[in-house]
Amino acid sequence: MLNNISKDNLQNIAAGSFRERVFIIPDGRKVVASVSIKKFSRGLQHWGYLQFKFDKKSQVIYIGKVTSDNRLDSLKIGWELAKERKVIEKKGFTWLSVSE
Repeated sequence: MLNNISKDNLQNIAAGSFRERVFIIPDGRKVVASVSIKKFSRGLQHWGYLQFKFDKKSQVIYIGKVTSDNRLDSLKIGWELAKERKVIEKKGFTWLSVSE
C-alpha cells in the first residue's frame, strides 16, 4: 500500500496535511520540514529527526524514538513528537498552522 505513495505525500499524510509541515522563520519566510527516520545497525529502534533547509544549509533536529510496525506510523509518531516537544519553537520559529 505505502509503496505507491511518494515521499512528500507520505510526509503530508503523517503530518496531517502539507500545511502542518510548514513553519515561519523570524523574517517571514516559510520553510517546509520533513521527518527522517534512522535505524542504526545495532538495535531495533527507529529514531526520528526533523529536517529542513534554512539559509541554504540543511538542518537536522533530533525528535526521539519513533519505532513502529511501519514507516507511516513511525512518521506520524515523529510529527507528533516534533509538535509536542516544540522543537521548532525552541529554535525561535512558529508553525504556520499555529500562526494563522
